[in-house]
Amino acid sequence: MTSPRPGGEGRAEREDFLRAEREGDSPPGALSFPEPPDRIMAVDDLPANLRLLDAMLRTLGYSVFAFPRGDLFLRAAASNPPDLVLLDVDMPEMDGYQVCARMREEPRLRDVPVIFLSALADSQNKVRASRPEGWTT
Repeated sequence: MTSPRPGGEGRAEREDFLRAEREGDSPPGALSFPEPPDRIMAVDDLPANLRLLDAMLRTLGYSVFAFPRGDLFLRAAASNPPDLVLLDVDMPEMDGYQVCARMREEPRLRDVPVIFLSALADSQNKVRASRPEGWTT
């Protein structure tokens, strides 16, 4: 079995999903965006996680830009803001919460949606990540 190539079957599935969402047929709990998030930036210090996110999202037709550190992401995002950020919580040097706080200080990044990605299961991290700055999964 071959996997869908970028822009192929995955793009068709994405278009079907977006069409259903516009017509009010999206599944309960599905994220809704005013415009589809074509430009996604993923930030994670683990290369395997970045490769997985990249492969999954490109298959669906998204443009994905991966960054192994928060400072590299912030520099790139400041000059060309993404539509959505997937942000690891637990990273060395600058954790995901610090990266998100710096985003909120930048006028061009202030309103960009953030989804926190984490294997951390304790309540304190879940509460911290569920503040208005971002969502956690």
